[in-house]
Amino acid sequence: MSIALNMIVGYFEEPFLQAAFASALDLCDEWVFIDTAPGNNPNRGTLEDIAWHINYQDNPKWVRIIDMPRGEDKDFSFAEARELARVNTESDWILRLDADEVIHEKDIYDLKLQQFRADIEGYDALEIAFYHFMVYPWLYQYIESKQILFRKENFSWINGVHELPKVKGDTLKKHDIKYYHYGYCRGQEEVFKRWVLYTDIDNKPDYYKGVN
Repeated sequence: MSIALNMIVGYFEEPFLQAAFASALDLCDEWVFIDTAPGNNPNRGTLEDIAWHINYQDNPKWVRIIDMPRGEDKDFSFAEARELARVNTESDWILRLDADEVIHEKDIYDLKLQQFRADIEGYDALEIAFYHFMVYPWLYQYIESKQILFRKENFSWINGVHELPKVKGDTLKKHDIKYYHYGYCRGQEEVFKRWVLYTDIDNKPDYYKGVN
């Protein structure tokens, strides 16, 4: 069971990018990064350092950084970016991990166990508990269920800004495994700019009009 990490990295500063990478280092056999701001990405140096680190380990792992200029925000699709990563993946399974998400080391251990690999054999996706943190890395806002691991040939990405996986088969639910989302643990002005960006991509440009 080979696993590839697929990640989109854009033009926002990503202070948790290295933590996200480190959390999945021992799990993944392949790494596919989509740079949606080539030539203007403050995270590009970190991505190249990560690629060097993976190659330096002298392990049989593949790493790719694929440029995908996003053009106008209103024309950009996160689903297309994720699909670009998927079709450039060689592994059997794809792990969705964003630049502001971290997997607990205990859960990495569980995902590597033979029992888990036997359990998921008859499924096409894995659903876990997804914790959203707000402002502080110890203050979680809410928990939701989210699919994060997919059999490569049996799913695809649809929709634009709130992209969704379209899975052909059944999903294994293991909510004892957790993802931690730290994307909103940063300056709230930057968080607001990101929300405004998403409304532009989602074709709702007036959603935050007049909001401070």
